[in-house]
Amino acid sequence: MSPDKQPAAPSTGEHRFEPTIDVDHVDRRIRSSVRAQVIEAIKNNPELALAIVRGWKDTPH
Repeated sequence: MSPDKQPAAPSTGEHRFEPTIDVDHVDRRIRSSVRAQVIEAIKNNPELALAIVRGWKDTPH
């Protein structure tokens, strides 16, 4: 049998629990990263950023 087609290991009936993920921490890090990207985009393209914001003003809610 080729190495990439190994048979599945038999189940021992035991459940392995992974540590929980702190979703709030991950969410803050993602938001921080996105915020940094937005700031960088505004600094690099101020006219485009202003046009986008002005376009939002005209968008019906």
